[in-house]
Parts: sequence; structure tokens; C-alpha cells
Amino acid sequence: PEKFLAKNRLLMESSTLTTAVQALEKLREEAKTSAVSSCEAVKNSFLGGMKEGESWGLRKWLSRHGNALAVCTDLECILKALKALDKDSESTKKLAKLLRPMAEQTLKKLKTDVPSSYQERSSAHPYLPFFHRLESALRDTSQFDPEDDGIICLDDSDDDDVVEVAPPPPPPRKRAAKTTPARKRKTAKRDDFKPPPRKKQETPAPPPPPKVDTPPPPSDDGSSSGSDEECEIVEVVGVTPIGATALGDDDEFLTEKNWRCKNCSAMCPGTADSCITCGEANHNKILGGEIEDASSVLQGGDFEEFEAIVRNSDLFSDDDLPSFPQHCDEDELAAALEEPAPKPKKRKKSPKANKKLDDKDTSHVWPRPIGQEEFDAAVQHAEKLSKQLEMVAHYFRENRENEIRPVVLPASTPAFWRNGENFAEVLELFSRLLQNSEVVHFMKEVDDDLLSQINPQRKRYSHVIKNPLSFPDVVAALFVDMDGNEGDEAMLDYKEGELQCSHLKKWNMWNGKELLMTLDLVLLNSLAFGKMTDEGRSRHRGRTNELRKILWDGIKNIVRINASEEKAKKNHVPVKRGELSGFVVFKYSEGEDNSRT
Repeated sequence: PEKFLAKNRLLMESSTLTTAVQALEKLREEAKTSAVSSCEAVKNSFLGGMKEGESWGLRKWLSRHGNALAVCTDLECILKALKALDKDSESTKKLAKLLRPMAEQTLKKLKTDVPSSYQERSSAHPYLPFFHRLESALRDTSQFDPEDDGIICLDDSDDDDVVEVAPPPPPPRKRAAKTTPARKRKTAKRDDFKPPPRKKQETPAPPPPPKVDTPPPPSDDGSSSGSDEECEIVEVVGVTPIGATALGDDDEFLTEKNWRCKNCSAMCPGTADSCITCGEANHNKILGGEIEDASSVLQGGDFEEFEAIVRNSDLFSDDDLPSFPQHCDEDELAAALEEPAPKPKKRKKSPKANKKLDDKDTSHVWPRPIGQEEFDAAVQHAEKLSKQLEMVAHYFRENRENEIRPVVLPASTPAFWRNGENFAEVLELFSRLLQNSEVVHFMKEVDDDLLSQINPQRKRYSHVIKNPLSFPDVVAALFVDMDGNEGDEAMLDYKEGELQCSHLKKWNMWNGKELLMTLDLVLLNSLAFGKMTDEGRSRHRGRTNELRKILWDGIKNIVRINASEEKAKKNHVPVKRGELSGFVVFKYSEGEDNSRT
């Protein structure tokens, strides 16, 4: 509700906006009550639908506050009136020629903005209310052509082929139970029983596969009694080949099937690397590599290394980490499981496996640990900057960028990134990054003195990184909050877009391409410092890579949607640098002074 209020404050009347926000808050509270059941229950409760002729949930809210019902009705009325016009009229042809590209572009934008999980058609799975009505009306409008009369030509042949209809197969006959005639039946006596002769013990051969016999054709007399000469019908049910296993619904690391986002519960396709709704990275693919590493280490018998990998992975939260036995070798562990101790396998350890990843290891001091008070302050600061960036992006959406952006932009600014709509998407991408909890480590400049107190032998941050930056430094190049009033765009003092770094004086943050490269540089600095100081794998490194993936997926999405030609798309994509690039870190020989670089 707060985000909806901030985005629509300048678009809707205050009374209408207040009523809509209150109804949305009520809807959210009702959905919270279903959280004890499952994610699907929360989704069903929030999205709603139709029941006994009455709408509920988000569908009811949209019909009353979002004008979705009115938009669908108006568009369907326009399409109906368009089809009623004279198709031979020149004005009708011109009108159709004008409306087709508009409807096609709107339909493409609709499918791009709405997540694919909400585009499904299913009675058991709720989809976005009014989406399919709007989609159908736009598709029909984009395909309306008065010159196309829709006549289908069929190949008329003089010789009509006679189609012979085969008679249906006769229904299967029920087999009567086979009984022994009374005259052949013998009474079993105890004295008549003779044990079978003993045979030499041999290894039993594997049983042959079951044979399925085809039932004989029905007899002419229609008798169903059967005879001894007729073969019996054997029905094989539930035969599964040996070694065939069925993958369960939770085997998401073994199949490229759809996956559910752990952040917003949206269903995403298996090929997607990030959530199509909120941009959250595919947690299954991230954990897949860690599970393989842990599995290979465990098979080799290195239990200490297996413990280190699990503790430093994202498989468990800090409170749910499994308790591992202390000083437990293979024999003790096998005895505890009441199983024989496996023979150790000889294997060649990879160079990565020699590095132990224990949280208690004093070598892992990057990033600097922060207290709860500092963490809460960083989260509040990030949320405040995120809301302010969304307010600034709203100006660009309304083509009011001249009120805030410098009149004269650098000549190097491409026309693609000068466009207000494209720059608004860049600001919204920046805002989404600030909503991630890992950004708390990027909200302040790195203090070399505090790092030296933890490990005096560690290299100084300013001696490794060329351009120390934080996210607030990037925002400060765009605007500065005058009085700290959160979300009030009138109190922002807009700047010229220049950074304080000496090496980046030529970059301007009002240039969308250079702003994206600066955001990438903030994340690269952390990765590069950990690499240069032999930090190794850590939870912070994994989550920073997730943030960088979200950033570059957003960049590619902006270019893919708004660029028209393939050649132009390659020119619009910013430069993606590596961790050890000379643009990111100082490169000098041992003993050489940093000032010379």
C-alpha cells in the first residue's frame, strides 16, 4: 500500500487514492491470515476470483478502484463498434490501419509487464483479474483488417473420394472362471501325497519378462464358456523397468522444471535465472553448485570440509544450521548409524577443496561485521533512498525531466539513454537493488582503520580499490535530501550528476549508461577486494554475485524491450568488467608504491 500511495500520489485524487489504499491494506491483512496454511493459500486469498456471481480479493479491488473493469468494457465496446462499420469504406480501412499497430504495441507491453505465472488459464490456479479479457480485446483489435473477408478456399475435385468407415472393434468378452470338470476331479488324500524329488541347488535364472497374449477372436456362435485350447488372457499392471525412478515434485535440482520464488511466491519457468515478478535470483540454481560440492566432498570422507561448505552456503539460515558432531571420524559415525564403515576412496582433491570455509576462521573478515543498530540504520537509509528514486523516476515517466535534470547533458550521452522512459527504468532498477538486505554493506565507505583493527596484516582497502564508492555516493550525484522528509520530492536538491572520485570525473549520473556502470562498479569493488586478499568463498560473495546478476538481467531487459535493431542493442549495453580489471583495482609489482599507480 505504501508503494502504491507513493506512485499514484500525483495521478489520482486524494479522496479516491485514500479509499483505494485503505481497501488494499484491508486486502493485505486478509491475505496474511492464510500464511499459516501455505504460499498457495496466500496467493489465492490475495488474487481472488469469482464465486457465485460475486468477485472477491484483488479482482473485486480492481473492479472498484483500479478501473480495470471499465477499461476492459470500453475496449470491447470499441472493438464491437469497429466490426459494425462498413468494411468497404475508405475511412474504415484508414481507422483499422491506425489502430492495429497501437493495439499490437499495447498487447506486447501488457504481456511484458504481467508475469507469466499470472497469465495462466486454470480453474484451480488464480490468474490476474481481467487480464485475459484485455488480452483478447487487444489481440482482436490488432488483427482487425476490413480488407480481409476471411473466405477460405477449398480444393474442389470432380471425383469425390468414397471414404470407407471401418466398423468399431467388438467389445472385449468376459472370461468365465476356469473350473475342473467333476469327472476329472480327484479327492486329495494324505496317503497319496508324495514329496517332489530333490534337485541340485543351482543359481536361479532371472525370471523372463511377463508375456501379454492377445485375446482370440470371438467365435461365430457367441459362446463365452471357452475351451482348454483357448489361451488365457494375462493382464500386466504396474510393471516398472528396473532402475527407473520417478522424480518427485521437490527434485528441482535435477530437472529444468518450473520453480517458485522464495521472496514473492511467484511461479517462474525453469529456464529463468531470476524471478519474473520481483527479480529475485533463482535460489535452486545457486544452491545446485553448493550441493554438488558438498556431495563430492562427503563421498571422499572429508567430513570437516563438508561441515565447512554447509555452514558457508545458503542451504540453511544462521538459526537453522545443523549441529555437527565434534571430533567424529568415519568409524565413530558408522557405528552411530549401525552400519559398517565404508572403505575410504582415493581421490585427488581439487585446489578449491583445500580451502576450508569455516565462519570461525579469522581470515574471513570481509566485509566488516556490523552490529544490529548499524544494520537497522543502513536498512532504513536504503529504504528511504529507494522511495526517493521511485519519485524521481515518476518525473521521467511524465516527461517532466527538464524540471530536475541539467539542461545541458554531456555530448557523450547516447540518445537511447537520454530518453526519459529508459532512464526511468534505470532508476527503478536502482531502487530494486536497494530493497535487497545485502546492500547494508554498500551504504557506507569502507573504513581502513576498522579493517586494520580486525586483521592488521590485511591490505588496506584504499591501496587495492581504485574508485571506492557506495550507493549513497551515487545518489548524492543525482540529488540530496534537504530536510530528511522521506518521500517528499519537493525537498530534494538536484545536482549536476558528477561523482567525487577523481578517476570518474568524466562520468555523469544523469547518463543512464554511465549510471549502470557505476552501480556495477560498487558491487565489483567488494568482489575484487575479497579476491585480492584471498578471502575465498563466503556468503557475502555469493549474495553480491546475486545482486550483480539482478542488475545485469535488468539491463538486458531494458535494452531488449526498448531497442529496435539487433546491432543497436549491442551498442547500448554498458561495459561489463571483471573483478581484476585494471579499471577496478590497482595493479603494481611487489614493493612498488601505490601512489605511482
